Amino acid sequence: MMTITKSNYISCKQCEKLLWLEKYKPHVLDDKVTKQTAEGDAVGALARMYYQPNVTVKLDTVEHMAEQTRALIAAGENIICEATFCVDGLSCAVDILRIYRSGEAITGVDIIEVKATTSVKDHQVDDVAFQTYVLERDGYRVNRVILMYLNSNYVRQGGLDVYELFCQEDVTVRAKGCVMTAPLIEQAREVLAETAEPDHELSLNCERPYECPAKAYCRQCKGIPEQSVFSVSGMTAAKKYAFYAQGIVTLEDLCRRDELLTKQQAACVRGMRGPMGSAPSVSTENVRRFLDGLQFPLYHLDFETVQYAIPKYNGTTPYQQVPFQYSLHIMMSPTGPFIHKEYLADPDEDPRDKLVEQLYHDIPMDVMSMAYNTAFEKMVCRALATQYPEYAEHLRNIADNMVDLMIPFRNRWVSTPSMHGSYSIKAVLPALCGNDPSIDYHRLPVVHNGAEAMAIFADMADGRIPRDKFADIRKGLLMYCGLDTLAMVKVLQKLYELISQGRRQFK
Repeated sequence: MMTITKSNYISCKQCEKLLWLEKYKPHVLDDKVTKQTAEGDAVGALARMYYQPNVTVKLDTVEHMAEQTRALIAAGENIICEATFCVDGLSCAVDILRIYRSGEAITGVDIIEVKATTSVKDHQVDDVAFQTYVLERDGYRVNRVILMYLNSNYVRQGGLDVYELFCQEDVTVRAKGCVMTAPLIEQAREVLAETAEPDHELSLNCERPYECPAKAYCRQCKGIPEQSVFSVSGMTAAKKYAFYAQGIVTLEDLCRRDELLTKQQAACVRGMRGPMGSAPSVSTENVRRFLDGLQFPLYHLDFETVQYAIPKYNGTTPYQQVPFQYSLHIMMSPTGPFIHKEYLADPDEDPRDKLVEQLYHDIPMDVMSMAYNTAFEKMVCRALATQYPEYAEHLRNIADNMVDLMIPFRNRWVSTPSMHGSYSIKAVLPALCGNDPSIDYHRLPVVHNGAEAMAIFADMADGRIPRDKFADIRKGLLMYCGLDTLAMVKVLQKLYELISQGRRQFK
């Protein structure tokens, strides 16, 4: 009999084809989507400290882990971590299993599942529903099913307090009430027994509860063009898939049904149509008004932040954005020279302490700063103002005087098909500035995007990278962050150039 694991079950719950691809065509899956961090393991290790004394099943094959579990139960252990069960072609490992006994008889068990999230999600209940089903098939009475998760209100002060760090929610009724558990298990068996690749329609399941690693492959199988309904920004995923279900897929389809689009969505579709590399369409009056509102010197600011599920620094909460780096390009005039300043924290220290002091000196009061999507930079500045009251007035002043370079592109005042319907700077930059090697992220030697910057700094801070690699990594981090603000300079200069050239307007 084919063994169905918890992972198989969860994949089948999201999409039958995903389950099949995981077994038969794993090479088509996007590893960037499936890649996991060490955060989950760290959270799990701390959760075990909550339940003491305990014993942990050693990592091995599922069969050997199940043997270890049976031996530990027989030896009288009452709290077992990674307790593993195999029965009737099903297998699962329980994060924390609590056993109740009367004399030598087991009267019941609690399933405690640990999640590195700050709230209980519906799909997490599916996870423990499968575990509950397996243990009950194996003859155990499941008393309680508990989801253990991070307390978003916990503020670290000194050493970690695991009893304050975690919250627990009893989901027994919901887990035992999942009537689809048994049918879904049989469905998973049928899918894995089929050798022919299943045909499955695109739907919201491609996005929920996780972004499907097979999404790009399945769209290719369906012949979805590069520019399609899925490329339209400012449109919810639900609306995109609803259009797709109605056969409204291409940009031409959308144009024929433009009464169903918002004004912004219609502008996005119009901007995407036309040959790649064509000159930008420019709403001259709006762009000129935006540029006329700028004040020089203009301070282009970009932060890089790191997030820890388990708060690493005093005064921080789970998943708080902690800035460790910034780049600052100061434009003296629209056509004049610029000055570059930067800061990168020592990974052995709380990165905020010296960063906020340096930022205080680098950006004066009452000057105009610029960011691309100011919501993030403003959030970082205001959070620092709360944490460092001696700099609060100055930091709030920076946030209050910040202008968003995204505005002309989000509002479709400047648009070109080469932006592929996106107004992110990673789309805008190559579309406007072409093949300028000075702003080519692909040429960077170490770090190429914000996620990589966050991950590599966390690895440095947590001792997962040898110290003899630090110099090269620091250089790579500085190059990446510096490019983010240089990119803003280049884009702004291009806006001035477009206005001076008098490009065509659109309504």
